[in-house]
Amino acid sequence: MKSCDYCQVYAAFQEELEKLRSVLTAEELKLPELQRTWQRVQAIFQNQVMPLCGGDLDPLTFSSWQSVQTEIHREMRLLSTELMFLQLDRFGRKQQGARDRLDKIIGFCQMLQ
Repeated sequence: MKSCDYCQVYAAFQEELEKLRSVLTAEELKLPELQRTWQRVQAIFQNQVMPLCGGDLDPLTFSSWQSVQTEIHREMRLLSTELMFLQLDRFGRKQQGARDRLDKIIGFCQMLQ
């Protein structure tokens, strides 16, 4: 996806995702910081990533973009569930699942830049 606007959106989204990853990989998980960072990630996703329609992409590129966009959306829903369970788990045992989902989404963003 070579549209500069798309690249900028995915770069900003990836930057917030990487902040979330650093919160998740910190020695001590701080739930308030996790919640604030997750809210910022969700806001960028809802306000900048989801509104992208791909209408200005050529048909071949659009098909690939749409597939990756769908996967990002699916992984975001699953990450939301993982983070909900993580917040309920007092011992932070479920961090690996959330980190794995986060790594997938970051990988998708890198594909789209």
